[in-house]
Amino acid sequence: MFFNVLRWFRDKFVSFDDINHYYEVAPIIVEAINNLSDNGAIYSYIYNDVVRYCIKQIESQNFSEAYLRYKNCILIFEERFARPFLEQKLIKILKNR
Repeated sequence: MFFNVLRWFRDKFVSFDDINHYYEVAPIIVEAINNLSDNGAIYSYIYNDVVRYCIKQIESQNFSEAYLRYKNCILIFEERFARPFLEQKLIKILKNR
């Protein structure tokens, strides 16, 4: 299945620093997306335009293109979802003090 393709790619091509960054930020991104009313559309976009695209590139041996899409999307999702989510959490904490 596609999980095996992605695991293989991660283990062979993704840098240790990028893997660590992903595991730090991904839970925050997921929590932020889960709190949005249109999260189904967002997850569909991620699956169709990121996961499937990367798998196609990997299967075509376009490894650098797959890596570029993966890395750029993580950075974009971090900025679009994680940062505002964490800022809102901080604001709530500061207001409750």
